[in-house]
Order: sequence, then C-alpha cells, then structure tokens
Amino acid sequence: MPSPEPNRSRSWWWLLQLAVSVAVLAALVRAVQPEQLEALPGRVNWGLLLLAMGIKASALLVHDFRVWMVLPSPRPPVLKVAVIGLVSGVVNLVLPGRAGDLVNIGLLRQRCGLGLGTATGAMGIVAFLEAAVFGTLLLTGLTLGAARWEALVGADAHARATQLVGLATGAGLVGVAAVAMVGRRMARSEPVTVSPESEKRPSLLELVRQATTRADAALGSPRNALVNVGVALVQVVAMITSFAIALPAVGVDVSTPFFAAAAVLGLSAIASVVLPPGYGAGPAAASMAVLSTMGATEADVLAYAGAWWVLSQVPAVVLGLPAMWSIGFRFADTHRLQASAPSDARPTS
Repeated sequence: MPSPEPNRSRSWWWLLQLAVSVAVLAALVRAVQPEQLEALPGRVNWGLLLLAMGIKASALLVHDFRVWMVLPSPRPPVLKVAVIGLVSGVVNLVLPGRAGDLVNIGLLRQRCGLGLGTATGAMGIVAFLEAAVFGTLLLTGLTLGAARWEALVGADAHARATQLVGLATGAGLVGVAAVAMVGRRMARSEPVTVSPESEKRPSLLELVRQATTRADAALGSPRNALVNVGVALVQVVAMITSFAIALPAVGVDVSTPFFAAAAVLGLSAIASVVLPPGYGAGPAAASMAVLSTMGATEADVLAYAGAWWVLSQVPAVVLGLPAMWSIGFRFADTHRLQASAPSDARPTS
C-alpha cells in the first residue's frame, strides 16, 4: 500500500506556492490606488488582446510541430504529437518546474511507442534550440540597443545582464553542438538495435545513444540545422510578439515593447521553476522588475500582469482541454507519467 507521505508533502508544497503567489499579488494590488483599479477594465483594447491570443496560440502549435520534426522516421501522425503537446501545456500551467514536459515524454512513449531516450532527446533538443534562439534575440537587443538600455537601467546593470545572457546563450549553443557531435559518433560506431526488452528497461548507455541520435538528426547537417533553427525562430518571435502586443493592449507605453516582453518572459520562465505560471505571481513579479525600470507605474504593471495571465492561460486552455478530453487524460495521470519507470513504456496506438 503506497505511503500517504508523498501526497501529503505535495499538498503542503502546493499550499505554500499558493500562499506565496497570493502574497505577491496582494502586495501589487495594494500598491495601486482604488481609482486606478476601477479604471483597469477600461484600459483594455480587446482587438489587440484577441490578436495577441491568436498569435500565442499559433506559437503553441509551432512548438508541437517542432517536436514532431525531430522525431525519427516513420514519425507518428503530427496531429497525435500536437495533441500530446497541448495536453502537456495545460499541465505546465498548473505545476511548476516544467512538469508538463515530463508528461509529454511519458505520453510520447505510451501513445506513440517511442523509446524513453528518443522522446527525452526530442523534447531536450526542442527546448535547447528554443532557449538558444531566445537568448540570441535577447542578446541582440541588449547589444544593438545598448545606449537605450543603459539610460533605462544604468550601465552596470546593462553590462551584467549582457554578460549573463551571453554566457547562458553561449553555453547552451556549445552544449547542443557537443551533444550533436556525440550523437553522430555513437550512431556511426555501431548500428543501434533496440530490442523489446531493452525498450522496457533501457540502460543508461541506450538512453544516451537514443537522445544524442535525436540531436545529430536535428543538427548534424547544415540543412537540418537551418530548418530546425528557422522554425524555432518563428515560434520564439511569435511568442514574444504576442506578449509585446499585450503592452499597448492594456495601455502600457514603453520604448522597446518587444525586448521588454522578452525580458519579462525570461524572468517568468525562471520563476516557473518554483511557482506554477497559472498562479500569476511569477509573471507579475517579473513585470514589476522589468517595467518599473522603464517608467511604468504600479497600475501599468498590474494591467500588464493581468494581460500576461490571460495570454499564458487562455490559448493553452482553449486548445488543451479538448486535447485532454480526446485522449482521456486526467490530472491524476500526471504523477504516474512523471514517475513511470522505463518498463512501463508500451505503445497504445
């Protein structure tokens, strides 16, 4: 009989996350004057906000297409991979630490019959390329707009931010290239033969081989690398653009909306490691950290945090809930998929 201790620990952790989120949001709301709170609904340009939601929904679908692109041939149907990705997107809204990505890996194994290393490698390559493209865009903005950023945040803060983003982006690019080269070496050393038994209980070497082979397939040739990086660029630009449009959609005027949205997005991603994005506190704190340096008021930050929450939740939920229903997924399945042993991987299609 399973011990209730893990469930009790998770419950207390969720309660702590909720309490911290409520405290952060309450502090932000209290900093806004009552008349400014009453005026918030009137600030919304619904046409721009709907446009932003449409672009964000497109970015979600491009992300799932990218996962399908790096899977081995013969690939599963793209619609099945997209449905799995949309389901995991809803899980990511509720749970911290990108738990939905683990659910995505588990569903790719169960629903598409992929190996653990293959599914993990595909998700890893998609995430690494997305982070590398995002970091490159952010670094470009910090470099080309150096004078403007120095005037906004100060020369020292700009230099530290540029150094941090540059190091993180460079390390990511080197890491992806190294994994791709290892994958090519392992693929050429001997044929990969995966037996049914090894698929159920893969060794560490088999997991590494499968994962790095995905990296070699995606980046091992100039053509494949160009295609995968190009589609990643389309996704990242669409995602940042949607959040940039949200700024004028709620009446927030900043000098560099695209890179302001990118900075908030980056900080929100870091905050999502400990706070579920669905609670809204992480993006609200990130909005305060970025927009306050650009002259935005507390009311501006609260308005943008609300628009951010709508953008991050509504497209994912509208697309994800029908996807969950279509495959019979329940949130009770989340922990089983996250904790499933390799021996549980069995295709169901």
